[in-house]
Amino acid sequence: MQDFTDIINKLKAIGFKDTPFANIPKDRPMLVAGINFQHNFYNVHLHLTPKGSNVHLNNIFFRDQLRQNPTLAQEYDRLKKAAITSGIVEATAYNSYKSPFIQSVLQQRTPSINK
Repeated sequence: MQDFTDIINKLKAIGFKDTPFANIPKDRPMLVAGINFQHNFYNVHLHLTPKGSNVHLNNIFFRDQLRQNPTLAQEYDRLKKAAITSGIVEATAYNSYKSPFIQSVLQQRTPSINK
């Protein structure tokens, strides 16, 4: 398991805080912060993953798929908005709601390494 202590300390020094969410895997820590940009406030959830791990590679693959396919990105956006509109805002429930969509995209990656 990668030790993220130095990275976490540096992130905390610039304003990130421990996540308030439960059930975050110890090997993939999450920090939170808020940023004001052009009169808008944005919540930032920063997930640390070991470089080259399957989790890291899946995240990069999923991001790239959304960037390359605007229709897919719009579908994901609609799904997330539907969750919030229907009252699914607790982190674990929200992630569970999105999981089938994310898994369907990840199935396009080599099956033996997408878990």
